Amino acid sequence: MLSGTEGDAIARLVHDFLWDWAPGHLTSSEHTLRGYRTTLSLYVGWPSSRGVTPEDLSASDFCARAIEDWLSWLAGERGNSPQTCNVRLAHMRTFLRYASSHDVSLCHLASEAASVPARRAAKTKVEGMSEAAVRALLASPDQSTRSGRRDLALMAFLYSTACRVGELLSCRLSQLRLDDAHPHATIVGKGNRSRVLYLPDRAAEHMRRYVEEFHGTGAEPGRYLFWSRNHPEGTAPLSQDAVTKLLRRHAATAAATCRDVPLDITPHRLRHARATHWLDRGMRLAQVSLMLGHASVQTTMGYLDVSVEAKSEAMQSMADAPGSRCWKAAGAMSLLERCGLA
Repeated sequence: MLSGTEGDAIARLVHDFLWDWAPGHLTSSEHTLRGYRTTLSLYVGWPSSRGVTPEDLSASDFCARAIEDWLSWLAGERGNSPQTCNVRLAHMRTFLRYASSHDVSLCHLASEAASVPARRAAKTKVEGMSEAAVRALLASPDQSTRSGRRDLALMAFLYSTACRVGELLSCRLSQLRLDDAHPHATIVGKGNRSRVLYLPDRAAEHMRRYVEEFHGTGAEPGRYLFWSRNHPEGTAPLSQDAVTKLLRRHAATAAATCRDVPLDITPHRLRHARATHWLDRGMRLAQVSLMLGHASVQTTMGYLDVSVEAKSEAMQSMADAPGSRCWKAAGAMSLLERCGLA
């Protein structure tokens, strides 16, 4: 049951969720963790727009009607898209499930949040890239410079494994096995599901040279694989913004030789490109789903432009293996401060 003032109890729940539960049990992706922090910061700070101080928050402020009003505020006052509103809603649902599991008096809030309808949003199609465009992109980093060699290794890893950028940036040296017969990395994806991603020979060679130059021998296994120069070496990963910026810088160079290279390239577009290239080369849809780390092959079908024949083949492969799920692999402080958000 909530003890002390409700505002204090809620602040403790928010703080513990953000700084203990989420990073320890939900995800290692800094991007996702930042999303949780942003969502709860917005929700805790939202009452001020209605003349209510955050310290006056009570359990009733997390009811379905309040969440719906908040979503309308996000869309109307902040101009958030339906997709962004739905992400914020998903984060709130996750937090309230956590809160209800730690305080039985809040169980009804998780149920109410689950009943809040998602916003209607047009599905956005993520376009891929031609193989020629990928080759031009990978040829653009200047290999006579240290940063160019790093960028090539990073892009080769992203493309060859089709991993999510958050999975790559959370990867540490201990997760990389380049001296095995089959070089690979064990990465942790959504839902803390881990999977093994094998590196083709050329990508593995780029990574060997990168590790030797940027980490050296005898490096601590806990070092981030691709680290930020704004922090002590190896202690903090590159940011997703930094990755996007370097991709677009090289895309601008590559576009001079290949008009197919998109200037607005994102890490996710490389992931999409690799997946479609796998399909083009005959890999089965269920295998692509496994490599992408999707919880269900149905997700992969919506993620890619898959033909009716490929969908039928994937469903048949599922029917041929019943039961198989091979593709799963304190007082004066403000409430924001007590939540660890200020």
